[in-house]
Amino acid sequence: MAEVLINKDKCKGCKICINFCPTKHLTLSKNLNKRGVLYIEISKDTKCIGCGSCFLMCPDSCITVLD
Repeated sequence: MAEVLINKDKCKGCKICINFCPTKHLTLSKNLNKRGVLYIEISKDTKCIGCGSCFLMCPDSCITVLD
């Protein structure tokens, strides 16, 4: 199973990665980051398949996918 790392303080909460995740592994946090926006976090209900869609679609390079 792949591991997704998210730089929550760099994230602007645009939700593009959420829209492109085939397993809906990502969700919008209920907390604010240091920029004052809701950031993306990993959903505990699903498993990442390691497709890299979130990494490829993030306009701010906030996401890293590890095998």
